[in-house]
Order: sequence, then structure tokens, then C-alpha cells
Amino acid sequence: MPKELFFNIDQKKRKKIMLSALKEFSNKIYTEASINKIVQNADISRGSFYQYFEDKQDIYFYAVDSIFIKKSYSYIKKLVADSNNDIYDIFRKFFKFNLQLITESEYSEFFKNLFLSLNYEISRHLNISINKFKEELLQKILNNSYRVILTKNEDYAREMINILQLINKNLISKKIIENIGQQKIMELYDISIRILKNNN
Repeated sequence: MPKELFFNIDQKKRKKIMLSALKEFSNKIYTEASINKIVQNADISRGSFYQYFEDKQDIYFYAVDSIFIKKSYSYIKKLVADSNNDIYDIFRKFFKFNLQLITESEYSEFFKNLFLSLNYEISRHLNISINKFKEELLQKILNNSYRVILTKNEDYAREMINILQLINKNLISKKIIENIGQQKIMELYDISIRILKNNN
């Protein structure tokens, strides 16, 4: 999380810093991204950077939260609110949404590098943020008669969500690393879900 001083500077300057960070993290994976390049493109000193952020990880996590988490959280909240109580339908739509983010949005290169950069710390940060809407989804499952969740056992529902998240994450990584076409990756997604349903 940025330091308080970052939120007190001019909005235009804040935007320029974040655009510079997004550009650097879009051009390079996290480990290869440079603070020097960020401050150079943002036209600030390295000293100023450290007045706003603790380190590279701090600005990176803020960028992730500002774009990926915010967009995904808003989308899945709407999905849950508008759902027909089919957990598989919710996660399929969410998977397609994430595919679009990494292949067609203005942030596609940023998201591709995010998935290619996943390590323990980045995965942990994403999981903490994702748990916010996971808990909301879990409560909706427990409080409503989801067709797929035939029990109100909380452990069962939680593990179902975890498995669906793992399928999403695995196939998004596969899409990026192997450069698989959109239609093929959706076919693989549907195969994974059929296997899950048959063993459920």
C-alpha cells in the first residue's frame, strides 16, 4: 500500500507515476522491471519514489489491486448478484472475463506478465485479495439453494470454490505460456468441468 504522502500529491502526478509503473510492468515481468525506468518515465527522483512507496513490490501490488482486483471483484460481485444459482455458470463466465482481460483489454500485456511473474509473494497477495469475494460467494452459496451445491456443508462449498479457482488459474497460465487459441482453451475448460461434475 502506498505511503500517505502518495495520496496527498497532485492527482495528475499520481496518475503519471502509475501509468509509468504500468508501462514498465507491461513491458517486463516483475523480476526484470526497474524502479529506475519507472521514476525516469514518471519524471520523479528515486528519492521521491521511496517517499511514496516502500519498494518495487509495494507499487506493483498497488497496480495489481487498482486494476486486476478492482475489475475482477466488481465483475464477480455482479455475477453473483445476477446469477441463476449455478456455481459452474458463474465460474465459466468469470474465466471468460479473465481471458478477455489478458488477451483483449488495454492492460493485456500487464496481465500476461502478472501471470508469468507469479511467485509465492505475488500469489499470496492475490489470494488475500481474492478471498474477499470468495467469502461473499461462499455466503451466497450457503444462504441460497445453489443447484450444484446440494449440501449446506461449508467445507464442501469452500473446497468446490477452491477447485474451480485452480482450474481457472491453471488454464489461464496454459493459455499464456502455450499461446493456445480462445476456442481451444474454452474447450479445455469445459472438459475440466465435465470431469469435475462426473466426480462430484
